[in-house]
Amino acid sequence: MSDAAIHSRAAPSLRQVLLRPFALPFALLLGVGVLVAYGVNQNDQALNQGLDAQTRLQLITDLAQQVSTMENGQRGFVITGQNDFLQPYEDGKLAFQADVFALHDLSVTPLQRSNLGRVQAIVARWDEESAQPEIRVRRDSLERAARSEEHTSELPSPMYLVCRLLLEKKK
Repeated sequence: MSDAAIHSRAAPSLRQVLLRPFALPFALLLGVGVLVAYGVNQNDQALNQGLDAQTRLQLITDLAQQVSTMENGQRGFVITGQNDFLQPYEDGKLAFQADVFALHDLSVTPLQRSNLGRVQAIVARWDEESAQPEIRVRRDSLERAARSEEHTSELPSPMYLVCRLLLEKKK
């Protein structure tokens, strides 16, 4: 090469001389930053999926608890005839429906939605074909018993009369 060609080439500026050694580390740092941001985003998505799954599991547990509460309240009323047992039954029905709606919103797959619909249908069938008829029968029996007490309360029972006569002291 001739001296003229070497001198005709422009000499690098001071900025280029000072920045050139930092170009590769800067490019590597930028690449690492992009990869870290991607990893953080993936971790955030995984965390959200985990939290959603945990919420779904809690709602499924609550569904089972509400069904148990409904059954216990219905059974308690049928056995005892006390209206206090119907409150947990009614509360359980409301909480069950709320859990079903919440779980439907969090369902991820069509199979989950389908299974949820099947569970809802099973509980509705139990309520319509078993719980409600048994509650009606128990209420009817309580009403019949109350009416029969009204008619018989005017007359003492035969056992009461016999006991009274046997225990009566001579005057």
